[in-house]
Amino acid sequence: RRVILKEVRVQNDPACKLSLAQGLAVLTPALAIDDVDETLIYLEMVGAKQSVKANWAALVGGGKVHWLGRKRIRLDGMKEHVKIQATLPCGWANHILIHKQASLKEMNPEQPFYLLDDGTQSIPPLFYPMLNKCLALPLLPEWEGYLWENGRAHKLITLLDEGEGQGYVAWRALPTGMEWQDILETGLQSRQIQF
Repeated sequence: RRVILKEVRVQNDPACKLSLAQGLAVLTPALAIDDVDETLIYLEMVGAKQSVKANWAALVGGGKVHWLGRKRIRLDGMKEHVKIQATLPCGWANHILIHKQASLKEMNPEQPFYLLDDGTQSIPPLFYPMLNKCLALPLLPEWEGYLWENGRAHKLITLLDEGEGQGYVAWRALPTGMEWQDILETGLQSRQIQF
């Protein structure tokens, strides 16, 4: 039996900052990037309202290229993302940008999807619900470990950004029905999974 080790390195640096607007830095407790498609999967900005709004406007200002550390990203407005915002008790703003394909509610089941992983569990918590939403195959929750291991072995689930992230790392999963069907058939025939 093959074991696939996770190679995630989640950082939780409370002082991590980002400045996309001149001289207005904001705290970034969470940041996950798709380094293949050069897009953001998840970004949380916290700070004074003016600073957060200025950085937000600079970020989503249409077709711009940004460098976040050594990673290049390009956003074209908010077409592929959802914004969640709140005001904290201290008066600061908290804005979150999440890719629609990382949201169970917003995702398109025919497209590859993202899984956010905080490194505390062996399998990201939304793996089974998101895969189940994408596939027209009967899946049982108790097959999650088998599906995760074999999805990784068949490169249907890949780790993004070299497994590094602030608050989260991200995985990309491909909802290719035939390959998942083959994995299920093999598992059922070998009795690794059963109804």
